[in-house]
Order: sequence, then C-alpha cells, then structure tokens
Amino acid sequence: GDHPWFKREGNDLLLDLPVTVGEAYHGAKIQVPTPEGPVGVRVPKGVRGGARLRLRGKGVKHGAEVGDVIVQIHVVVPTNAEAEAMVDALEATYSEPVRGDLSF
Repeated sequence: GDHPWFKREGNDLLLDLPVTVGEAYHGAKIQVPTPEGPVGVRVPKGVRGGARLRLRGKGVKHGAEVGDVIVQIHVVVPTNAEAEAMVDALEATYSEPVRGDLSF
C-alpha cells in the first residue's frame, strides 16, 4: 500500500524531508529512515526547497538491482504568531528582488 513518507519510483524511494528554516540556512545532519535502517543525511548549508539529495543503494532491492533513496528538501515556514515579527525582519534583509528579471 501507500507509505505515508515514501513514494516509490521504480526501485527508487522518494522522501519529502521537512527541514526548518534554520536547518536549511545553516546546514544540518538529519537521520532519515531507509528500508535498511536510519542513515545520516548532510543537508548542505543554504539548501533550497525542492533540492534533491541522493542516497545511493539505499532504496528497494529487486534481485540484483538496488535503487536509491532520493531526499527532496521541504522547508517548513512557521505560521505561529511568534514567527511573524521574525519573518518581517527577515523580509527586510533581502537586498535585491528574489525573482530578478523573471519574465516569459
């Protein structure tokens, strides 16, 4: 059946990994589950949401073939009242538009 955390693509397993804003900004080492047990994943400093990290050979074993676990970073933005002033302060630190010359 469907797994709550993993999506299977062939022999690969796709994991949507929630990280905090601080973990994304500073980098972090996070334990992630795999079929063979937990593995430490190094989240690079300054990682962006949607980035993919590949754990080779940690996916589904099918005969002689073995897939990978693909960890997709999902940055969780807090929505509580305490975060609001911090987010406003963070917003003020952007020196240039993040979308630059985005056009069609």
